[in-house]
Amino acid sequence: ESTNQLEFEKLYKANPVLWKKAFQWMRDTDLQAIDPGTYVIEEENLRAIVSNATAPELEQVKWEAHENFSDIQYIVRGKALMGIAPVSEAIVSEAYDSESDVAFFTAEGEYYKADPGTFFIFTPEDAHRPGIRVEGFETVKKVIIKVRAKKAEK
Repeated sequence: ESTNQLEFEKLYKANPVLWKKAFQWMRDTDLQAIDPGTYVIEEENLRAIVSNATAPELEQVKWEAHENFSDIQYIVRGKALMGIAPVSEAIVSEAYDSESDVAFFTAEGEYYKADPGTFFIFTPEDAHRPGIRVEGFETVKKVIIKVRAKKAEK
């Protein structure tokens, strides 16, 4: 329901091998036991970022979007809110930074509760406001898999 299914389908069909590797890594990795950090799955195209930290309050989380990568955000432990809005309806508040592959926005969007075992897919067409604290769940263990959506420029 929260995933832009048409955009995801387009990105998946453009590079099914990469998406399959991402989901395979999630299946083959003990996500409960893995330490926080960054794990390269395929150089320049696919990496996992594992965090286990206090979830920020709503006002501390900005709307963001990426041009070169889609995010798979998976909640391992705890609960969080995830906001999503079309980039086309968002207003840029901080211009795109190519080094960090992120722009920040103001937007009105939908919010979904992320329980353990659920994942969200945010494509470059999606502004997202991820990992917001849910009352009673201070610490959240989350895996973000960055899946290349646009070819790297050499």
